[in-house]
Amino acid sequence: TTLLVASAALTGCGAPQFNRDPQLSRVGVDQQTMVEAATATVPMPPPEPARVPYRAEAASLWSSYITAYAALVELVKVEPGDLVLVTAASSSVGPAAIQILNMLGARPVGVTTKRAKAEAIRAMGAVDVIVTEDEDLTARVDTLTDGKGVPVVFDAVGGRSAAQLAEVMAPYGHYILYGVLDFEPGTLPAQALVEKNLTLHGFAMYLGDRPDRNARAIAFIADGVKQGKLRPLVGKRFPFSEIVDAARYLDSMAQIGKVVVTLDD
Repeated sequence: TTLLVASAALTGCGAPQFNRDPQLSRVGVDQQTMVEAATATVPMPPPEPARVPYRAEAASLWSSYITAYAALVELVKVEPGDLVLVTAASSSVGPAAIQILNMLGARPVGVTTKRAKAEAIRAMGAVDVIVTEDEDLTARVDTLTDGKGVPVVFDAVGGRSAAQLAEVMAPYGHYILYGVLDFEPGTLPAQALVEKNLTLHGFAMYLGDRPDRNARAIAFIADGVKQGKLRPLVGKRFPFSEIVDAARYLDSMAQIGKVVVTLDD
């Protein structure tokens, strides 16, 4: 998860020496300056009805929504009515995934570790929320699906929870692993993968490898914003003078949605 800077223009940087590292352009990093290709910029579609302030939402939109689109629309074909588990549901990509799943007619179920975040996840559009600090995930999924399991898991965590997530999946389901918030090594759920004919997708969103998909994603997201069906969740804003506090807040994992640093025009 990275801090997002919202500004009409970034100027006044003195005379920095720009060193564009291709690898740094592929992942979120902390650095003093960064030069990005013009092809990586997208005009922000105006929402209907117009909202003010809007710049923080614009800064929060593309990285999360294009990741969720690419995984849930193109990598795996989520069908209307599908029950989809979205782990880390309050974090960077979680709200985007929930909103896109609703656009597709699916039924997103948010998974979070903290009871304090459950109501906000429901407000995003989740049909239900599983709080793992005081609920048994297996029992809850069994109840929600009448023992059939979920056809799709959209997982940002990995690690030790991967085996349990595989166990609650329906036969021929798709497990999309797009993050590693848990750095502890997990156990490959080999038995569930084989017995249920599951497909495990490791997924990272790189802008440079699929320009055709990116164009479709931009059109889909812009249409959703215009219709008011997609709206980035800005959890907290910080002025640029408090960027250190913003980074500390981000590290606390207390946020719901995006953390945005704002610059004066």
